[in-house]
Amino acid sequence: MIESGSRDTAGLVQMAQLLDQRLQALGSATQRHKSSFDLGADTVVGRLTGRGLVFC
Repeated sequence: MIESGSRDTAGLVQMAQLLDQRLQALGSATQRHKSSFDLGADTVVGRLTGRGLVFC
């Protein structure tokens, strides 16, 4: 379990790493942006590309 309270820097860093790995495993391209706060955790952005088709 990862403790990730909004002021728990170590937990936030672990969550960013986990999210990055899981998004990549789904085929997403990821980018990490430094936080504008002094907490040290990155913001993770994942993008999936495709042709815009949705099948239900």
